Amino acid sequence: MQNNLIFDFIKAYENLYCQKFDENFQGRLLAIKASFCEPSLRLNLEFLKEIDEVIFSYKRPINIAIIGQFSSGKSTLLNLILQKECLPTGVVPVTFKPTFLRYAKNYFLRVEYEDGSDEIVDIEELCKFSDQRNEIKPTKSLHLFAPIELLKNITLIDTPGLNANDIDTLTTFKELSFMHSAIWLSLIDNAGKKSEEEAIKANALLLKRGGICVLNQKDKLSENELENVLQYAHLVFDKYFTKLIAISCKEAKEDLQKSNVPLLYQYLQELDFEHIKKEFIKEKLENLCFVLLNQYDFFIKNLENLNAKFDSFAKNKNLEEQINILNHTCLEKLKLVSDKIAKEILKFIKEKDSSYYKKAQGLFKKNLYEKVDYKAPYLSSDDAFLAMFYNSDTMNKEFKKMKNEIALEFSELKKGFLAYFSNLQEQILLFKSQFSNLKKEETLQSDDEFAYFRSFA
Repeated sequence: MQNNLIFDFIKAYENLYCQKFDENFQGRLLAIKASFCEPSLRLNLEFLKEIDEVIFSYKRPINIAIIGQFSSGKSTLLNLILQKECLPTGVVPVTFKPTFLRYAKNYFLRVEYEDGSDEIVDIEELCKFSDQRNEIKPTKSLHLFAPIELLKNITLIDTPGLNANDIDTLTTFKELSFMHSAIWLSLIDNAGKKSEEEAIKANALLLKRGGICVLNQKDKLSENELENVLQYAHLVFDKYFTKLIAISCKEAKEDLQKSNVPLLYQYLQELDFEHIKKEFIKEKLENLCFVLLNQYDFFIKNLENLNAKFDSFAKNKNLEEQINILNHTCLEKLKLVSDKIAKEILKFIKEKDSSYYKKAQGLFKKNLYEKVDYKAPYLSSDDAFLAMFYNSDTMNKEFKKMKNEIALEFSELKKGFLAYFSNLQEQILLFKSQFSNLKKEETLQSDDEFAYFRSFA
């Protein structure tokens, strides 16, 4: 009965955690997910959700965010791509929630609220949700669907303008954590300026996979001025972006080719979507592994420090040496006393007449015994005891002296031992105070592992 239960458990475990997958990229992802789901890792739900998101992203369009300071023309550019005036534009910051542009056969808007609810509304209502001047139910993100061919492989994200609020960077938006690449949109007047480069550096995490820098309002410059600006911009921006294009959203409404906007379309359409998604997924999985490694490194480091404290106590050569010296001292003192006792005892070894019988030798002495006399040594123990301990204080004094000397040395050793132990105790209490209320620093770290570590502390 018990064997059947064990075999059933092993079989169920193998079916769940020892599955076999195809050797292609998708199969390898599923194998990695199965490895992460192994119960001994004790991963939390947030971590497992993140793994699912990473794996699901392989079958989805890539995410490309439009990033730039407010009033740089992000919404205007996206309206050109949407072929419809959907997104609000203005001279004051308007987009304050990430807006995702996705493919669908018809135009519509899905609003996702902070409380987890969502609703489908007409696209004409977008202004109401994206304009921060309106007081509405707290919105998490907006998802605008449009029948635009480009959006089949790419999801574009209209982000809040930099410097529009107290937040100077976009790295705080969780919605952007699954961004594959970026379009950095800037006014051509700012091209190459230090402030622009500082803004790019501040958002380096969102740009680390490379992207394209688009300079808007090229219509403000002559051909010579534009050539000079682009030459300088390349010197500054080529280390951050794979491509740099100057466009004019204003010209696009009259002459699309002259505006250079088609160059942006072409760049986006020619992206290697498969390669980008694979590299993105690898990076995401590496980050997840890094979270786990940091977590376990933290535990291991502090447990090794704790273990080192005990090792230091156990391997204290000074205490060990003092104990060995005391042992040797005790032995030497006992030898001296024993020697004195032996010498005193020798004084009371005397002789007395004694005899024994043995078989007589001779022809006529068969079956006869003869007496043999001899002097036998004997110890007068009573006399020895009286001489050493009763009639004289010599041995008593010797024992007391030895006892006092050993007790004094032992007392000093004990003081040193207690002092060292008190120091160890202080360090253990410090460990306890540091970690008994330990909180994890990252959402993805294991709740169970930190709970076990707190309990141990």
